[in-house]
Amino acid sequence: MKSFLVFTMCIVCMLGCAATARNAQVDVLSLLEGDFRESMLKGNTLFRSGAYEEALPELLDYWQSNRDDFNVTFAIAQCYSQIGKAELAGKFLVETIKHYAFELSTEQLETAFSNVYEDDVFAGYLAQVKEHNESLQNNRGTVGYITAPTKLRYRTVLPQNYDPLNEYIVLIFMHGHGGSMLNFASYSPILQENNIIFIQPQGPYPWEMALGRSASFSWGVMDIDESEDYESGNFSWALTTDFIMQLNKELREKYNVKSLYLSGFSQGGGQSLSIGLRNQDAFDGLVCFGGALWAFDDDELLPPNEGVSVLIVHGETDMVVSFDSGVDAYNRLKEQDYDVHLQTFDGAHTIPREVFIKSIEWILEN
Repeated sequence: MKSFLVFTMCIVCMLGCAATARNAQVDVLSLLEGDFRESMLKGNTLFRSGAYEEALPELLDYWQSNRDDFNVTFAIAQCYSQIGKAELAGKFLVETIKHYAFELSTEQLETAFSNVYEDDVFAGYLAQVKEHNESLQNNRGTVGYITAPTKLRYRTVLPQNYDPLNEYIVLIFMHGHGGSMLNFASYSPILQENNIIFIQPQGPYPWEMALGRSASFSWGVMDIDESEDYESGNFSWALTTDFIMQLNKELREKYNVKSLYLSGFSQGGGQSLSIGLRNQDAFDGLVCFGGALWAFDDDELLPPNEGVSVLIVHGETDMVVSFDSGVDAYNRLKEQDYDVHLQTFDGAHTIPREVFIKSIEWILEN
C-alpha cells in the first residue's frame, strides 16, 4: 500500500511537472509573439502624461525582454519614485547605470527623484550612483573630435522590376536620434510597390549612451564641446548637411530621377526641414514625421519660399516631440506662404503603417 502511495505521488508530481512545462512553453511562445514595442510606446505615452501607476505595467512588460534599454529602466525608476516606493526606485536607478555610458548629474537625480530623494533607503542607492560617476570620470577620460574625410553609409531599396531607363521618384529617409538606417526597412515593400527608390542613410555619429550597443546613431554630435566648432565650420550639423547634399548629387547622377524627396523621423524629421528649406532647389518636397523646426528660432530665420512642397506628419499624443511642435511648424510655414500640408493621426511618437502609406500617396499626388 505504501509503495502504491509513493507511486501515485510520483505520477502526480510527473503530471504536475508536465503541466508546468506546458505552461512554460506557452509563456515562451507568448514572449516570442508579443509586441513589446507597443508596450513601450504605450508606457512611454502614459509616463510622459504623468500616469505613472498606469505606465508601470506597460514599461515592465517591455523591460522583461529589453533589460539593457536604459531609457525604459530609468522611466520605471522614476515611476516608482512618483508613487513613493523608494527602494524599488533605487534598485531600478542602479539597474539603469549598469547600461548608461554617461554621468547622471546631481541636478538630474534631484529632479527625477524628488519624491524619494531625501529617503534614507534611497540614499544607499544614490551612494552607488556616486561611485559609478566617479568611476566614469576616472576611467573614461574626455571626448574629442577631429574633422577628416570618412565613408558614410546608406542603403538603397530599388522598386520591383527596376529598369534604369525609366524615371523614378527618389525618397531619402533620415532616421531618428538613437536609431539606424534599418528602423523603417520593413516599409520598403510599400516603396517598391509604388516604384519609388528608397534611400536610407545612417547618421554619422554613434550614440553610445547605452553601453554595449552599436546600432544607435545621431545626425549631430550631442556633446557640450559641439558649440566650439560652430564658427570654424566643423559644426556637426553643417557637416551632415554636406553629407545629404552630396548624397543628393550622387543619386541624381546614378539614377534617372523624376523627383527627389527628403524626409525623416523625429531628429531626422527636423533635419529634413533644416536641410531642405535651406536647399529648396535640390528637393521637390519634404516630409517631416514627428519633428519640428528646431533649426529656426523665429519666423525671420525661415528661408523665403522657393516652391518646395512640405508635408508635416505628427501624432496627436506624441510626448517625445510634442504635437504642438508639429502644428507650430505647419503654422509658421503657412504664414511664410509655403505649400505646406498637415497630416495628423491618433498616436504617439511613431509612424504607423497606414500613416506612412498616406504620406506616400501625398508624394505620388504632389
